[in-house]
Amino acid sequence: MSDVSRIIGEAAIVMVIGMGVVFVFLIILVFLVNIVGKLIKLSGADKVVEVKSPSKERDDYQATIAAISFAFKQRM
Repeated sequence: MSDVSRIIGEAAIVMVIGMGVVFVFLIILVFLVNIVGKLIKLSGADKVVEVKSPSKERDDYQATIAAISFAFKQRM
């Protein structure tokens, strides 16, 4: 029975060490992500530039909707 207890003890130690390593890695990852976020805000790269789409794309979209509606009405 002593051999089983020793193996379970070693497994518990390996498990705790593994969980500790993962925890430390996640803490470091959170700090790095926060630092990168602050650097992006300072550089101004987080500004969103709105690009107006040309009216031709809108016309193509409306023509596609009209074609689908027509085909659907024909089918019914």
